[in-house]
Amino acid sequence: MGKRRRLLLGVTVLIILIAVLAGCGGNQKAAQRATSAPASYGDKAEYIKEGSAQDRGGSVGGVALAAEIVGFHDRKVIKNAEVNLEVTDLVETTRRLEIRVESLGGLVADGSLSGYEKGYGNANMTLRVPADKFGILLAEILEMGKVLSKRTYTDDVTKNYLDLEARVTNLKRQEERLLQILAQAKTVEDILKVEREIERVRGQIEANTGELNFLKDRVQYSTINLSLRAVPEEQVKVQAKDLEGVWQRSLKALVGSINGLLSFGGTLVVFLFGFFPIAVVLAVVGALAWRVQRWYSRRQLGKGA
Repeated sequence: MGKRRRLLLGVTVLIILIAVLAGCGGNQKAAQRATSAPASYGDKAEYIKEGSAQDRGGSVGGVALAAEIVGFHDRKVIKNAEVNLEVTDLVETTRRLEIRVESLGGLVADGSLSGYEKGYGNANMTLRVPADKFGILLAEILEMGKVLSKRTYTDDVTKNYLDLEARVTNLKRQEERLLQILAQAKTVEDILKVEREIERVRGQIEANTGELNFLKDRVQYSTINLSLRAVPEEQVKVQAKDLEGVWQRSLKALVGSINGLLSFGGTLVVFLFGFFPIAVVLAVVGALAWRVQRWYSRRQLGKGA
């Protein structure tokens, strides 16, 4: 019984060893076939096209995942503002803005002045400043005049930014593989095909790099579109024209006063003449009333004695 058990165990171990050795041999052959496959391709450019398509497809999912897990401080955000301002001195305001923007490490990307006459006019400026100085400059601008309108907005380009970075990286890897295949190409046909593929890949690298650099610039430098309208302060001035005709106007006022007095005197005389009969009647009635009052008083005194 013990011998049979040991024999069964030995057979089992032998079968496992055979299976392991067969598996290792198969993996080595598969690896050799995979290593030699690019060299055995008749059309090396077509091989690279298939590989590059897989790289691009794989990068999309990776970029989407990276955009979701990227930290808030690593996000790529473009900051913008639009301000409409009313100022009293257009030339001085634009000069101060140019100096201030330069001191913050930015630049005036565009500027125009129109209709400037007698303190009135309009100006438009496009200001670019480092993103960390955006809030500082915007606050100072709002203190330079009367704010007619203001709009601030942001654009989160994190996903697009990471996607372009991944594309450029994959395209550069593809270019390296193409150069290796070009060095191994034997026929003129293969060389021409690989060179055409290299040219196509380099064109994509240049285009995607340009887009990536544009986004980098927009993220690193914020933009403020500023519209200025000049309305000068009203000033009180002595105007000589107010002294014109002073003598004529003074004489006219004097004559008006005299005429007023004469008119009043005439009205008074008319009133007195009209009131005279009434005054006579009132005087007679008053005298009679006084006499009656006096007589009555004396009579009362006599009775008392």
